[in-house]
Amino acid sequence: MRSPRLERARAERRPLSIGLAGNAAEVLPEIAARDGVVVDVVTDQTSAHDPLNGYVPAGLTIEQADALRRADPDE
Repeated sequence: MRSPRLERARAERRPLSIGLAGNAAEVLPEIAARDGVVVDVVTDQTSAHDPLNGYVPAGLTIEQADALRRADPDE
């Protein structure tokens, strides 16, 4: 599904920033696979997933990532 705000901005050639909360490792491949979607810039604010510890691996919840950090910090 396309965003009406995005389509309006594109038609008007007006810059638009869209924020999306999610794991970039999971979200970006889905966005890139869609026909007609053009992504100009992507920033991954990894620490936003978990402000105290940082990276949360794809497919894990914050709680699962925390348990993994305790059980196997090197992993």
